[in-house]
Amino acid sequence: MNIFIKKTIFFIIIGLSTSYITDIVYSYVFRPKGGQSSWNDIYNDNINSDIIFFGTSRAQFHIVSSIITDSTNISVYNLGLSAARTEIQIIRLKEFLAHCTHKPKRIFLEVGPFLINSAGFIDYNYCFFMLFNKDFLNYTTQLQNQYEWTDIYFPIKRYSGHFLNHIRNYLKRDDKDSCYRGFYNPWKKWVVGEGMQRNITKFDIHPLRVKYLNEFIQLCIDNHIEVSMIYTPENHLINYTNKQEIINLFQATADSFGLEFKDFSKDSIPINTDTLYYHDVFHLTSDGAIKFTSENLVPYIKELYKL
Repeated sequence: MNIFIKKTIFFIIIGLSTSYITDIVYSYVFRPKGGQSSWNDIYNDNINSDIIFFGTSRAQFHIVSSIITDSTNISVYNLGLSAARTEIQIIRLKEFLAHCTHKPKRIFLEVGPFLINSAGFIDYNYCFFMLFNKDFLNYTTQLQNQYEWTDIYFPIKRYSGHFLNHIRNYLKRDDKDSCYRGFYNPWKKWVVGEGMQRNITKFDIHPLRVKYLNEFIQLCIDNHIEVSMIYTPENHLINYTNKQEIINLFQATADSFGLEFKDFSKDSIPINTDTLYYHDVFHLTSDGAIKFTSENLVPYIKELYKL
C-alpha cells in the first residue's frame, strides 16, 4: 500500500509538471500578434518611452505613436487595447511596471465611455498571460464572470474549448500585421451597418470600474508618473443620452487628482463632423487617426510640454 501511494504521488507530480510545462509552452507559442502584440512588448521589456498611452480601442486605433515622436522628439508607445476596461488597464499597468526598466515620465489615459461601462466582454487573448497571475484573479473574476481561481492556478483549464481557435488564428496570422509602437488600425472606410450598430443609446456606468479608474491614477502617482486624461474623437452622429454625465465624471475625477483633462469629442473639432474619417461613430479610420494625431493631439502635447 505504501508503494502504491508513492507511485500515485509520483505520477501526479509528473502529470502536473507536464501539464504546467505544456501550458507555458502553449502560452508562449500561441500568444497573440496583430492588435494584441503589445502584450508581448510589456513582458519582453520592449517599451522604453517617455510617454505611454493607455486606454481602449479608442486609444489604440486613434493615436499614431510615430507621428507624435517625429513631431515632438519624445519617445511614445501606445498601450491602448480593444475593449480593455479599467480592470484590464490596471492589470496591464501593473505588469508593465513589474517588467519595465524604463518608467515613462507621463501616461495619457484615454477615458472614453467603453472604459467604465457595465457591459461584459470576453477576450481569450488574456488567457496567455493569466497563469499564477493574482491580479487577473482579483480584478477580472469580480466583473467578467468568465474566469475562476482554477483558471489562474490549474494548467490548461482556461483554454478549454478554444484550442482550435488559437491554432486557426496562429496559422492565418501575418507577422507584418502587427502594432507599430502599439498603434493598430486596419480600418479604411465608414461602414454603414457598423456605424448604426455602434449608435448606442446609453452607457451604464459600473461603479467598480470607476473605482479601478481611480486606482489606476493613484498607482501612476505612487510611481511618480505624471498623468493626463484625454477623451478621443467621436462622430457627431452619435446620440447616446448620458455623454455629458460621462464627461462630467471624468472631469470630476481629473479635478480630484489635480490632473489635466482634454476633451477631443466636441463638435467644434472639425474631424468629428465628417464620416470620411470614421469607421463607425466611435472609431476613426487609419486616415482619421493620422489626421487627429497630427492636427489635434500633437499641438496639445506641444502646448502641454511648452515645445
